[in-house]
Amino acid sequence: MQYGDILLWYLWVQAFALGGSFLTHSWLRRLPDRGYGLGKAAGVLFSAFFYWALVTLGWSANTTGAAAFGLAALWVAGLAARRAVGGSAIERAPHVRSLLPAIIAAEVAFAATFAAWTYVRAWTPEILESGGEKFMEIMMINAVLRSPTFPPNDAWLSGLSISYYYFGYIMFAQQIKLSGVASSMFNRGDRVLVIMQNGYTSATGLQYMPSSKTSRSGLAPGMDIEATLRSFGVKWIRKVRTYSVATMVKSLKEAMHSKTYGLKVIIADGECQLARQRRIRPLIA
Repeated sequence: MQYGDILLWYLWVQAFALGGSFLTHSWLRRLPDRGYGLGKAAGVLFSAFFYWALVTLGWSANTTGAAAFGLAALWVAGLAARRAVGGSAIERAPHVRSLLPAIIAAEVAFAATFAAWTYVRAWTPEILESGGEKFMEIMMINAVLRSPTFPPNDAWLSGLSISYYYFGYIMFAQQIKLSGVASSMFNRGDRVLVIMQNGYTSATGLQYMPSSKTSRSGLAPGMDIEATLRSFGVKWIRKVRTYSVATMVKSLKEAMHSKTYGLKVIIADGECQLARQRRIRPLIA
């Protein structure tokens, strides 16, 4: 686990939560904790709204500064609402002490839930374990992070913006921009990836891919999986013949026990046997 990143994310969430609690303290005064617990959700929600509005109205580009403005606007609004309630800090002190049990209970519940789900996702980080929509969600959160304006660009439909509700991804993107902590599930995790490089894709027959050695016309596309991975910054890469079982097992053990932190990729290189038979049958007939 990346304990520093976990702590950093937790502290940034608390920054949003405290600003939100100033607002809920003013609005939900009849609740036992005066809205302190709901302040965590309110802080993330309203700061993201200020961030979204600033960029959508064209007053700022989608930058870390815009994300910081959203958090600052939350605190300004929260402190103003707190001040509107009235009373000096000395007058509020006994009341704050009376709320301490509820505040401690909310913090313990939040910290326990945060720790539990951090543990769960650390051991089950795979995108497939989280449901089919995760492929779309990783596209959308990256679109929010990279687009210069809102609505964010659709990464799957070039030239158009996302025509889907994306505000939830703005809430997480804002925290990513401010904390600098990207999701280890998709970006900086210590994982082992095995890529089957068989030269073709065969969902509905035999189709050529950009990484195929030749195209249907017989020309070489000139695209290579290993070169692409290295251009993304992947340093630990091994290319192993698919049908060399002993070598493959050795490479897997090496990857599992490697002290190199980060993504480790094993490229299982071997032409699809069905495609190979189709290719060489006319030659030996």
